[in-house]
Parts: sequence; C-alpha cells; structure tokens
Amino acid sequence: MQQQLLLTVGVISDTHIPDRVERIHPQIIPIFREAQVEQILHAGDISIPSVLMELGQVAPVLAVRGNRDLIFDSSLPNLRLIELAGVKVALMHGHGGWINYFRDKLVYFRDGYQLERYIPKLITAAAGARVTIFGHTHFPENLWRDDKLIFNPGSASSSISRKLGPSVGILRFYTGGNVEAEIIKMAGLKIVAHQWVEDKTLING
Repeated sequence: MQQQLLLTVGVISDTHIPDRVERIHPQIIPIFREAQVEQILHAGDISIPSVLMELGQVAPVLAVRGNRDLIFDSSLPNLRLIELAGVKVALMHGHGGWINYFRDKLVYFRDGYQLERYIPKLITAAAGARVTIFGHTHFPENLWRDDKLIFNPGSASSSISRKLGPSVGILRFYTGGNVEAEIIKMAGLKIVAHQWVEDKTLING
C-alpha cells in the first residue's frame, strides 16, 4: 500500500542575522516555497525577530531560543515538544545552557566536532521524541539511531567548515508514522562583509 504524504516541514537553524550576515540566504524562501512546506521549525540562533516574520510569510513558524537569542528573553522556550502528523518531535538548539555551552566550547577547541558527544544529551532532552531537531553545531546531520531521527539542518548562514556551506532541511511525514529527512545545501554564495556575494567555488561543491 502506497504511503500518503501528510505534512511537509521546513527546518532551519543558525541564521545569525545581523551578527554574521545582514539578511537570510536568498535561496531559503524559494526552497521552502518549492517544497510546499506547511510548517517551519527554527532551531535557534535566530538573532532578531524579523527573521521569523520573513519565514512566516511562507508558513507558520515555531522556534526555540539559541545562545545568540538574548533579545527573545523568555518569549521563546529552550525546548519544544510537539506532535506533527502523529509523530512526537523535539525541537531545541542543543547548547544545553550556558555552563554546558562554555564547557563544550573548551572540548570543541581541544578535540574538534564529534556528534557522538551530543547524542546522549539530545536524546535525554528529547524526552522520548521520535524526531530530535537541533542546531548550534553548524554541522548538518541526518541519521537514525534506534528508530529515532537525529536531525540538524546545518547553519543557514556561516558554517564551521567552508566546504559545508549553508544548508536547510526538509522533513516529510507520511502515513504510518514514517518520516523522510533531507538536507539541502545552498551553493553559489558566501558571506563577505556581512553580505551574500557570489562564490563560484561552491557552485559544484
């Protein structure tokens, strides 16, 4: 029996506007429109409210607070546990509070990025959710672990590694609780002096 698509969700994180770039990547809105997303989830480090307003022109937006989101104060939670098409979803930034943030920075500078360091914390925070969405690391991740999806769309602005480039994600929810996850890389532009400019080295990257 063919499964039926129930819901398409756009996933974005780490827009960092205007601290790293003045506006969102010009491909983001067209990507979400083409995918016909019905909901957008922002995993934090939004930086200013106008980002959510712009995304809201495409579809309703749910967001959580990242370590760069002091302007939102308590208006955004650190964690959202929601149900999408009958599937429990956890949305978080993933920095785990300020003490953990600074401790993790020290470990990162010593050992580099290691996804396995984050997974136990994410699963614990997700409180049994089948889909865990996070940001913060600027590294895209799309993997299943014990029938649980761990998904990071990567940074929509600057990445830790220039080879990665900016990216966003799409989640598709089907009948039977099936979930399909996709990371979409946005090539051809780079950030120079807080502006998006053409970068031919990324077009075929």
